[in-house]
Amino acid sequence: MAVKRPAWALLGALLAALPAAGAWEEAKSGPFIVISERGGRQIRETLAALEQFRGALGQAVGKDELKTVWPVTVVLDRGAPAEAFLGMSRDGWIAFWPEKSRPSDAWFRQLALLLLEDSLPGQMTLGFEDAIADAYSTLQIDGARLTFGTAPPARTRTWQWALIHQLTVNEDTRGRIRVLMSNLANGGDFDASLRNSFQRTRADIEQEAKVYAARTSFETAAWSGFGINPDRFRLDPSLPSRVRLIPGDLSLGRARYAESVAAYEKAQKERPSTAGFEGLGLALAGLGRKEQALEALREVATDETGGARGLLELGKLEPGREESRLAVERASLKKPDWAEPFIFAATQEPGPVRKAYLLKKAVELAPRRVDLYEQLAAAQTAAGQFDEASKSWRAAVRVAGSEQARAELLERQRLAETARLDAADTARRKREQEERDEVDKLKREAEARIRAAEQKANEAAGGLKSSDKPLDWWDGPALEKAEGRLLRVECVGKAARLVIGLADGKTLRLSIPDPSKVVVMGSGQATLACGVLKAPRNVRVEYQPKRDARAATAGEAVMVEFK
Repeated sequence: MAVKRPAWALLGALLAALPAAGAWEEAKSGPFIVISERGGRQIRETLAALEQFRGALGQAVGKDELKTVWPVTVVLDRGAPAEAFLGMSRDGWIAFWPEKSRPSDAWFRQLALLLLEDSLPGQMTLGFEDAIADAYSTLQIDGARLTFGTAPPARTRTWQWALIHQLTVNEDTRGRIRVLMSNLANGGDFDASLRNSFQRTRADIEQEAKVYAARTSFETAAWSGFGINPDRFRLDPSLPSRVRLIPGDLSLGRARYAESVAAYEKAQKERPSTAGFEGLGLALAGLGRKEQALEALREVATDETGGARGLLELGKLEPGREESRLAVERASLKKPDWAEPFIFAATQEPGPVRKAYLLKKAVELAPRRVDLYEQLAAAQTAAGQFDEASKSWRAAVRVAGSEQARAELLERQRLAETARLDAADTARRKREQEERDEVDKLKREAEARIRAAEQKANEAAGGLKSSDKPLDWWDGPALEKAEGRLLRVECVGKAARLVIGLADGKTLRLSIPDPSKVVVMGSGQATLACGVLKAPRNVRVEYQPKRDARAATAGEAVMVEFK
């Protein structure tokens, strides 16, 4: 790493390196940086035009300050005319603006979509986001005068575009269409917003807009823009280290990786820099030259000034290594409003709790990403955070840009919830079976211990000889048996009578002279309570036949077994 010098010494060296004539200058406002060597006037006017466009688009969707996550650097053409473009480069978006001309409508459409993507909380329903980008892509800016309404190509003239166009060129409805678009930009329902703004139904106004879109000519409307004085923009000299990297940055923004590598290598030969290594590493990675890309990007990781994009790319090239993990973590700290480091870090997490934490950070920074909400819901479900998962599904539905997308999300949520409940039910039944198996095992072990103890006791007492005859537990007269339903117990003083309904429809009545001498056994509540049973119970009885005509009993009960 180069030895650090005092700030004043570095500044003096940089200023001394600036060419005396044709020096590069730049000016900043909002997300835009305009840089050129063609003179300050053009820089200021270009920056004012960009701010007028940003303000008009923001006004159309009810946002005072549209923003971008990454800065947009606009390079004014210094040579032969070339096609304008807008692409992601080394340290943010980079755009090319031909000198003394207006970029194409497609360029402004891309810029509009970028501003909406990074500023709106959700996707506008029914394709209105594309429609409003098409409508404002043709905005003509002449100082503070804005002219709206030049029609885009016929293929883009949807009924949504026609609705915006028709109601914006009309001064009487311009304010209300902005209210409608503001509601949609904040996730509002189209039908409800339409009724509130115009007291019209969708079917009615959609058909009218389709007829309007089929026209061959369209009116325009002019109004005063924002009070932006180009002279208020401060011009600063561009650092030579930045100027050297512009050719490589432009090629990288166009995804012309081979050209970009050549441009960065040329700049590094003139004077190496960490930023140059970052651009070179990104371009090499774009070509698939992994080892060379790693070599360049490791130079970025050794310097505190290394950029977030280079650090994240280093982590992606060799995931799973500690060096990569630290690089991704540093990228998130370098650019805390950028969701990509958290998204990538989540893919490297095996555990659902940590994955859910990282994805939650990501959706906070990229709240329009439906796919991230789905991933978050899955991770939260796996982590047992079921209430949080439901919230994530609802958020995904809320930010989805179409009714079809919302319906598909709701179906995927239903399938995911069904699968979770099925898995939980399977786990519950498995757990219950394991508990039953454990109880059965304990019972068998207890029975085995009892038998072992009985056998030991028998052996100690001499045991049962093979010639010995087992003794019955009952040594009285022979008993009779019967099965039926115990209907009631009649209590007479200390004695009792059982009334049993037999299967053949007859009734068996048995006396119990002394209830303490009757064996009562069986499952559940095996007791003899006086009175009529609310729910007759099945019983098996053994009794000594002994008829008593006066009491109408057939014998005396000896044993009652509830079944």
